Amino acid sequence: MKHVEKLDISFDISELCNGLSQVLEICDWHPHHNQIGLTHSLGDGAVKGWYDAAGSLEYEWGNDAFDENGQLKKSTRKRSEQEFVTFVSEFNHTIWKHVYDVLSIRYRLGRVRLMRSKPKSCLSWHKDSEKRLHIPVITNLGARLVIEDAANHLIADGSVYIADTTKPHTAFNAGLEPRIHFVACILD
Repeated sequence: MKHVEKLDISFDISELCNGLSQVLEICDWHPHHNQIGLTHSLGDGAVKGWYDAAGSLEYEWGNDAFDENGQLKKSTRKRSEQEFVTFVSEFNHTIWKHVYDVLSIRYRLGRVRLMRSKPKSCLSWHKDSEKRLHIPVITNLGARLVIEDAANHLIADGSVYIADTTKPHTAFNAGLEPRIHFVACILD
């Protein structure tokens, strides 16, 4: 079964790279998550801005992410993908607002992030509760999205992919350059 599908939507890769540069002029990558949120959550306790959507909704990450037994701490902030419906206004002038608006016509989106995988890095084997849209912005031949038994290299040419990340998966970057993807959670 195919778990990654290229969609009939695409964007100009040079505009996406320019949009990445514009975002990085405003903020830097989250120090623990290597992510920048393009949406943020609502509510009294929400941290408005580009780090609100970064990280895991299930686990705490950071300097104190592990308990005394070396186990990853469960998050005390119970939130859901559905809360991340507001686009970060500081990025309204970038291509990412246009991308968000175009994708929102076809899909109901939750958290939307720019995600960076540093060279020689790998995520844990896990499952998400929803499928994800991916737009590779910067990649290399050593970067793969592995879903179940299939390793997929997603080309950074402006294409949009839908990935069934409800299946067991990981992403790794075995290359010597960063891998940067636009990643959007699909609700419903």
